[in-house]
Order: sequence, then structure tokens, then C-alpha cells
Amino acid sequence: MKLIKYADPAEYPGIIDSTVIIDHFRNYKKASDWILELPENHKIISLVTYAELIEGCDDRTSQQKVSVFFNGFKKLPINEVISESAIDWFEKMKLSHNTSFMDCLIGATAYAFKLPLYTHNIKHFKPMPITVIIPY
Repeated sequence: MKLIKYADPAEYPGIIDSTVIIDHFRNYKKASDWILELPENHKIISLVTYAELIEGCDDRTSQQKVSVFFNGFKKLPINEVISESAIDWFEKMKLSHNTSFMDCLIGATAYAFKLPLYTHNIKHFKPMPITVIIPY
């Protein structure tokens, strides 16, 4: 993993991980400001991130709030190559780094699309051959 701290998202389009979006929904000002400053074409997530946020909803109102929030985001699909990379990484990283399969899918998506990943979850992505950027 290549780690970059606090890069300008206008210069580095990348995939936004769940940790950043969750910070926004928890009203963390730095996260909300960071997302608001993103150029529209840099609002990119994995479909896994979308699923993780929907999974965390307790009611229809929360689910609609998440759905509306992601309207302007590009949602990258999961394909066979991503799935195969993710399961391979999961087998190698689950025990040594406690990495979830969902994180492996997100990391494999970043790898397949050759995009950095904006996250605060450094530990789980550390063994992956991707660039991780701490957003704020």
C-alpha cells in the first residue's frame, strides 16, 4: 500500500470509502466539508460502500436519506475480476489483518479501476496493492 496524507481530491480522483461517508452522516464537519468540496466527477464510490451504508439504516427514512445523498455519486460495479481479486486477498488477509470481505471488495475495486482509495481505515487496506489517501 502506498499511503498519502491529505491530498487534494480535485487533483486525485478516487474511491471514497465508507469511513468518510459515515463521518459525514455523524455530522463530522471536516468530512462534510471535504465531500462538499469534491468536484462532481470525483464523487466516486464502490457499490459495496453504498450497500454498507444501506445496511446500517434502521428505518425507511434513514435509507431514503442515504439514497438521496448518493444520487450524484458514480457507483463502480463489482465484476468477475474484482470478485476474484477480493476472494484471493480475503484468504490472505483475513487472519493476519482482520480484513473483511467487504473491504477486500472495495480495495479490489480501487485496484481494478486504478484509483486511490480515500479512507481512514488504514489497517484493513494496508496489505493491499493500492494507493490509500487520508482525506482530512
